[in-house]
Amino acid sequence: MEHRQDHRPGSLRRTLAERRPRPELLAQSRRKSRLAHRPPAPSRRSLVPQPPHPPPAVILLFLLAGIPLFDGASTAGWQEYLGSRFPEKHWEIRDGALCAKPGSYLQPDLATTREFQDFDLSFEWRIAEAGNSGVFYRVQPAGGGPKGWFLRRWGKTGLGLALEYQILDDPHHPDGRNPQTSAAALYNRAAPSKDKPLKKAGEWNTARIRVQGLKTEHWLNGEKVLEADLPPEFRLASPILLQHHGARACYRNLVLTPLE
Repeated sequence: MEHRQDHRPGSLRRTLAERRPRPELLAQSRRKSRLAHRPPAPSRRSLVPQPPHPPPAVILLFLLAGIPLFDGASTAGWQEYLGSRFPEKHWEIRDGALCAKPGSYLQPDLATTREFQDFDLSFEWRIAEAGNSGVFYRVQPAGGGPKGWFLRRWGKTGLGLALEYQILDDPHHPDGRNPQTSAAALYNRAAPSKDKPLKKAGEWNTARIRVQGLKTEHWLNGEKVLEADLPPEFRLASPILLQHHGARACYRNLVLTPLE
């Protein structure tokens, strides 16, 4: 069928007018667009649960592949070292952290119920003014081991050996004067860097222990502050311990990544 164009005056204006969207349709389209891009109401956003103490970015990375050792709420996975129960008289959960209650020296140390040998452990720690604590790893409960390394008495087992990441308020504790016993040191064996980024007592520090084979690294607030070689006697698996040294010391966001 043959189609003919209408060349009468005004025919083009009538055609364009017929194709132009009606005003009520344009208004309806704009309302739909605004609704599609409107952010959720504040009441809905407030329903999204938020952790009480969000871990730093460096620890969030470990959470992707690591094992959380503490959930911030329960004592599951922790017990008195060389015991079978959580030592409630000496340790507590406080504001989402595992905390040593202030008391006398040589209170029970807190230990994981699992053993680890090669790992990358990240955690946060806070120490009271003039306080002292530590994180022990590759622990030998009694006897053996090379001379000159850290010794500690655990119960009736005699003197044992351990590697220790020193936790300390350097400015107010005598051990802070000796680099090998200062914060982040491999206790009594290797000193951290002189310009380590240590925070004040009562503030949270982030830390890492990376131990594999016969080498260990200590990190503090995002910086590697120490590397050390280990004697072969320390090639062993053990629980990880949090030391009770009498002062209030708190730990949270403990995440461990096993290393092959």
